Order: sequence, then C-alpha cells, then structure tokens
Amino acid sequence: MTVDRTSKLVHARLYPKAQREQTAEFLEDVLQQLPYRVHTLLTNNGSQFVKRPGAESYKPHRFDVVCYRNDIEHRLTCPFHPWSNRQIELMNRPIKEATIRRFHYASLGELSAYLKDYLWAYNNAHPLRALKGNAHWIHSRTLAG
Repeated sequence: MTVDRTSKLVHARLYPKAQREQTAEFLEDVLQQLPYRVHTLLTNNGSQFVKRPGAESYKPHRFDVVCYRNDIEHRLTCPFHPWSNRQIELMNRPIKEATIRRFHYASLGELSAYLKDYLWAYNNAHPLRALKGNAHWIHSRTLAG
C-alpha cells in the first residue's frame, strides 16, 4: 500500500506474499498512475525494500534500482517504530475494517476486487486538492489496467 502525503491518494494491491519483485513492480505501477513526479519514498526495513547485510552484496536491490531510475530518494523508518510511517499505519485500520473484518471472501481475487472498489470510493469521497479533483482519472486507469 502507498499513501501520497500531498494528495492523500491511497493505492494498494494484494499479494499472497510480500516479495522483492512484486514490491518493485508495485512501485513502478504507482509511478505510472501518478500525474506528478515522486521525489521521496519512506518505507519500513522489510526485506522487500532493503537488502539484508551480507546478502548478495554485489547485486543492488530491485526496489532501489526503480528508485534510482526515477530519481527518487528512498528513506527508511527506524526499526521497530511503526509510528514513524504514520499515514500507512493509520490507513491500515479503515481498510481492514471495511474489508476483512466485515466480510468473508471466497478467494484472494474476490477480496482484491472489493479492495479496488473500496479505494476508488475512498479516494473519490473527498476532493484531492493536490490532484485538482483528478483522482477518478487515476483510478479509472488503475481499474482498467
């Protein structure tokens, strides 16, 4: 999940397991959806975002490669301090309340479809001044793709 600090736009996708390749692909997808340039990213210290010490030291992490190609500064939160990425932590609660705590889903695909609908409604429920009200344009592209 990503939350833009300026517009409060939320973009999320479900995966069976958080892995490096999927995280980098998700970042590339988010960058294509946004109508403006991202200059800074804040992530936790999970292995999907950073290399573990001594692990393939000769090979750059794919997430960092995507950041480098797009001239994005990748910052990390302090370990064991989830409140330092407050917007993500605050967004987790309403998403869980609206999805997994409210309904039972027969498959990951069904949950994923509901999540897309929920995020479309959430992002369009309030005007996003930084996007000049264009969140519907972004999500219509996301839902089609």
